[in-house]
Amino acid sequence: MEGGPRVDVIEHNSFHIALGREDELPDTWTYGASIQLGSNTRYNVYQNNLYGPRITTALSASGKKYECDCIPH
Repeated sequence: MEGGPRVDVIEHNSFHIALGREDELPDTWTYGASIQLGSNTRYNVYQNNLYGPRITTALSASGKKYECDCIPH
């Protein structure tokens, strides 16, 4: 069984800006607007990508849970 050097790094950044204004127009018309700022950051790291139930099956050396004749890791 290997615990290989698999490493996945996933990073996502986003930023949002919305601007606006409020004022009066002739003939009693009015309008309004606003400002909105936003930020989001997500960061994930996966290492070796091992799956617990498959490790147990591989260590038992039977592999009977799977249809193939191989022992999965």
